[in-house]
Amino acid sequence: MVYLTLDGQVGVELQEGDCIEVRRAETTTVLVTSPEKDYFAILRTKLKWNER
Repeated sequence: MVYLTLDGQVGVELQEGDCIEVRRAETTTVLVTSPEKDYFAILRTKLKWNER
């Protein structure tokens, strides 16, 4: 079984013969970043890294 999950949404089971097309969007998006937390700090919090 193979599942396709995009952006944390519910996965969809792929069937033999399914085709996935990935292409660039026509529009761009400006992302806002926090000067207080970097990307990995946010991941550590969300994924509970280093917690037992």
